[in-house]
Amino acid sequence: MSVATLPARPDSPPGPTRTVLACVPAGAAARLLAERLVATGNGHLVRLATTPRQALTCYTRQHTDVVLVDYRFARDPITVLGPRRSPHTAVIVVDVGADGDLLLAAVAGAVTGALRVAPRRPPRPPIRLTGREQQVLHALCDGATNEEIAERLCIGADTVKTHVRRLYDKLGARRRTQAVALALRAGLVE
Repeated sequence: MSVATLPARPDSPPGPTRTVLACVPAGAAARLLAERLVATGNGHLVRLATTPRQALTCYTRQHTDVVLVDYRFARDPITVLGPRRSPHTAVIVVDVGADGDLLLAAVAGAVTGALRVAPRRPPRPPIRLTGREQQVLHALCDGATNEEIAERLCIGADTVKTHVRRLYDKLGARRRTQAVALALRAGLVE
């Protein structure tokens, strides 16, 4: 595991110090990064981990702003930090292979903020359906029309329309096919 504080270059604008954890499998890219870390950067702390255990140890010992993970680093590179991952830490999966120059560019982009990450969305609350809404949803999945649903459930057609509108609202759908697809993705139907 290598840790290097990147010296501030005279031509660099002042900015907040950022901490980057680069996670790559041991090999040419890791060696090249370790050798050349000091040559790039703007006063930022860059740590290098070559095993998932090292990555977790580095991450838990010090605040980290950006984690760069080569997709070959672990079976599931997104979850390499486990449940300890802070929502304020950006995790970027990169493909550097044996090319240390690509890793250096990714590190430089991470410390300067040029490498942008979409903000993490908070998890969506689970969708809760009433018993009747579940029945209507299953009928929609079967391809039933409003009239067929009304007949099957012994309710009025206007009541079916109300249930369908509520399903659209809860699922964020605009039409039947989209409602069915979203329900499948959410695990509401099989």
